[in-house]
Amino acid sequence: MIERNSPKYPKNRISMSYSKLNQSRNVVKIISGSSKCNILKQWLNNIQLPIKQINGDSEKVYTSQDALS
Repeated sequence: MIERNSPKYPKNRISMSYSKLNQSRNVVKIISGSSKCNILKQWLNNIQLPIKQINGDSEKVYTSQDALS
């Protein structure tokens, strides 16, 4: 779905449902920035978060060093 007047930045964006994203063969998750540190810890402790709802046949996760500290 193309959103042309989103209430959040950026105004123009493309969005997909979890069911559509889960049809992907390959999913790459990139986690970066120190603001993601607490969320990353929650994710690693198996707390249910939106990122856990997206899974493909193959999944790669990349984190930046600042997201880990």
